[in-house]
Amino acid sequence: MTTYLVSNFASRLQEALAARDMTAAELSKVTGINEGTISNYKQGKYKPKQDKLELISTALNVSAGWLLGADVPMTNTPTSTYSATQPIFSEPLKTAIELFARLDSGDQHKIIGRMETMLEDEKYLQQEASSKNA
Repeated sequence: MTTYLVSNFASRLQEALAARDMTAAELSKVTGINEGTISNYKQGKYKPKQDKLELISTALNVSAGWLLGADVPMTNTPTSTYSATQPIFSEPLKTAIELFARLDSGDQHKIIGRMETMLEDEKYLQQEASSKNA
C-alpha cells in the first residue's frame, strides 16, 4: 500500500495545535522542546528528528505519520473516544511534566529514583497486586 503525502509537517503541526487548543508555549512545556524550535517547526524551517517527533505526536495525541503529512488518520486509534475539548493530561500531571522538564538530567534521575522508592511502599504494592488479580 502506498502512502501519499498530502500536507507538510508545519501545516499539520499548526492544525494539531489548533485542534487541541494548545499554544506553542504549552507544547514546549509539555514536551521539553525549546519554544523557539517549535516556532521554527511551525514556520517550516525545520522538521523534527524522530525523538522530538514522538514527543510532539504523543503530546498532541496524533499519529507521527499524520504529522509528517501522510494521508493517514490523525490519531493512531480511529475508534478513539478522544475529544479535542478533552484535556490530554490531568492538571496535576501537566504540572509535574512541566516541572520535571525544567530539571537537568541528573535531577530528573533523582526524581525518578525517589518515585521508584515511594512505589515500593506497602500501599502501592497492595494496589498493584489488587489490579493484577482483577
